[in-house]
Amino acid sequence: MTGTPHPADDASEPALMLTDRPRRLVAGALLALMVVCGLLAAVDTETTADDGPTGSLVASVADVPRANGGAQAAPAAPATTDAEAPARTSRIDPRIGRTACTLLGRRWARGCSRFACINPRHYAKTGRNAETCRIGGRHGRSFGVEIEERRCRALGRVWVNPLNFCVSDPVRSHRAVPDARQCAVRGRTYVQLSEREGFYDECLSRSRVAELRRIAARTGRGLAAVAAERSRVQCAWRPRSVWRGQRCVGTDRGPAFSHRIAVIGDSITWRGTNELARLRPDWVVDGVTGRMIDEAASRLATVRAVHGEPAGLVFALGTNPRVGFTHDDFLALVDRVPASTPILFVLPWRDPRLNPARRVSRVASYASWMRQLASVRPLTCVADWEAAARQRPGLLVDGVHPTTSGEGVWARLVSTRWDDCLAARISTGA
Repeated sequence: MTGTPHPADDASEPALMLTDRPRRLVAGALLALMVVCGLLAAVDTETTADDGPTGSLVASVADVPRANGGAQAAPAAPATTDAEAPARTSRIDPRIGRTACTLLGRRWARGCSRFACINPRHYAKTGRNAETCRIGGRHGRSFGVEIEERRCRALGRVWVNPLNFCVSDPVRSHRAVPDARQCAVRGRTYVQLSEREGFYDECLSRSRVAELRRIAARTGRGLAAVAAERSRVQCAWRPRSVWRGQRCVGTDRGPAFSHRIAVIGDSITWRGTNELARLRPDWVVDGVTGRMIDEAASRLATVRAVHGEPAGLVFALGTNPRVGFTHDDFLALVDRVPASTPILFVLPWRDPRLNPARRVSRVASYASWMRQLASVRPLTCVADWEAAARQRPGLLVDGVHPTTSGEGVWARLVSTRWDDCLAARISTGA
């Protein structure tokens, strides 16, 4: 077994024996099909939720050679320039190096392709600034997963910055891959768990893997089960779990209260997570692509189970409208938050020039509800993302998602508004 990505092998197709005329007809048909597929790829949109249409990628730190004894150095924050503009329309992203391109399952041909995978049978997810490949179709296993940068690095895995992906092995039959390229440190073994919250794959040293194998053999369990139980990094992200006796064990009681601020959002939050984490390293940031506004309650329940009742809440949902979600539903959702808990609403926005009118209208309604509630609820403010986007032409790549530099603008807006508005209201009791 090797440590390189493992796309499924393609069997060679038998050659067809054709006469000249049929061969010309078939060649012409194939050429036409390729043109159509190319056009479809160029305009492909992830219309479900907020993955957005195709677009630019950003530079990756995965091209920095892995250290022989330590994790990768943290990347520098991207500069705010107009350098992103040409890359938005190019089919080749010059900012993605060959190593990162391969790790994400994407084809390298004079550069890293945005719309083609190494294996043509794999699905190319082409959301702006989130291009990667998947095995098993649109909802299959991805070569990159949405884990916060700090956790990705704590798991010992390669972080692609600021593409916001933690490199993953989508072939789930590998179990354990020695010297895997998904690991940031050379010689580490990539141990597969389930790639879900609290049970992400983890890169471990050879001695640690040997120790876990001995425990597995002694207890009659598999390596994955033992590795999951003995992962202190992941235990901290499991509901009602504590680290005790070198194992992660369940408990009936979750933490009662947290002094941390919780951020619950969608793909815009996900893309800006590492930028916000640099500004607010003590915040709990929970953003994922495609999250709908009515999912806030379930995510808040998860945050409470893992971290306790948050000291404050940043509500960064609403970009993805839910048909049938009403004003009363919104008020009922906010009522789940104690009246003494400060809330910052990040006003959602979709550029009406690039989005369907009905979707734009629903998102605008959510923003209006948030403004209204902030005017009457104590300790409640808004961060006007729409105003920030309108004031900076080119801040969004597709009318929804921020550019690389735009992610930093979003993070600074959230951080600044929390200080300027909520700090003032808390001090005055307003």
